[in-house]
Amino acid sequence: MSRHRAEDEADEPVSDLAGKRYGEVLLVTRGEAGPQASVYNSFPLNDCPAELWSALGRHRAHLETTGGLVGRRTTRAREELRTIVTRTLEHRVLGGTTSGAFDRLLDDVLARRLDPYSAADRLLDDLE
Repeated sequence: MSRHRAEDEADEPVSDLAGKRYGEVLLVTRGEAGPQASVYNSFPLNDCPAELWSALGRHRAHLETTGGLVGRRTTRAREELRTIVTRTLEHRVLGGTTSGAFDRLLDDVLARRLDPYSAADRLLDDLE
């Protein structure tokens, strides 16, 4: 069975990790010289102070009960999906125009024979 290790800590099989939350906790506070950051590892090093870990648990419970967690996940998934679609379309349109269609349409836009929206429509029509 495969095991994931952080240094020589965590000697538990992956199947024993169910229900455990791994995370790196970044605590930023105001110090005299400006922001101060402390980084804690929640598992397997388990060096996150208990009071901070409890506060994180309460915050998560609050987000779950108020719908904030679903809202954050929805926003993150929406942005990820938009990014994937945008990059994929860009690759298909620009990567597939080896015939010089993009450059010809750009020339038409620059010469004001075609507006940018019509040029984009022509490029996207070629995908169908």
